[in-house]
Amino acid sequence: KEDFDEIYWQMSIRRQAGWQGGGGAKLSRATSFATDGWAQGMIAHVWSSGPGDNYLLIDPASGISTDGTLTSTRYNDFDNLRWLGNKRGQTPLFNQANADKWFCVEAHAKLNTPGKSDGIFEFWIDGKLEARHTQLNWHSDWNNDPSHYKINAVFFENYWNAGSPKTQDRYFDNIVISTQRIDCHCIGGDIDEDGIPDAEESTSEAYEVGKDDRKVDSDLDGMFNAAEYLAG
Repeated sequence: KEDFDEIYWQMSIRRQAGWQGGGGAKLSRATSFATDGWAQGMIAHVWSSGPGDNYLLIDPASGISTDGTLTSTRYNDFDNLRWLGNKRGQTPLFNQANADKWFCVEAHAKLNTPGKSDGIFEFWIDGKLEARHTQLNWHSDWNNDPSHYKINAVFFENYWNAGSPKTQDRYFDNIVISTQRIDCHCIGGDIDEDGIPDAEESTSEAYEVGKDDRKVDSDLDGMFNAAEYLAG
């Protein structure tokens, strides 16, 4: 086995043109399976909420009491979790205007120092910080025992609580799990697949990450942005 005090995880996500229904609830989570029966010591949820279900939020929960006792008994044992306070992002990722565009989502969870409330949970969209927790008590002093499990699983999910209103497609790409910051513009290279690297799009006013610059002529000179970039 291998488990961690701190991890980062990242994915690129795109919904088909004409997508309906907002975010569809589940997207991703990091967790600590504390027993063979899938009792969870902590869960770092990244899922949709807000007006129109169009936003991502982070919703941290602990299956360990503030005195360091495991209270969770099974997977998704919601009645025995401590909910630590959700925080919503700022970008309406799942509204209709953002359908058929690639977005990069990166999250970071760090367990607290045993006995302290200094745990972290935060996430970014296309490199922009959306929400952050910095004083979380994930595990109390549970981590003092080296036999106790820490973060040992990450899920990438397409589960929709109420079901999709129609048959439609959502795509994942560039999935990375790391012990250090990944940065949306450092891997994957070109999440909108228009021939212009993400790093270039993120630093130039002429381009936009997630927009297909093969079809955009920002300076109205008769040549599309991607063609201008490739021509030098």
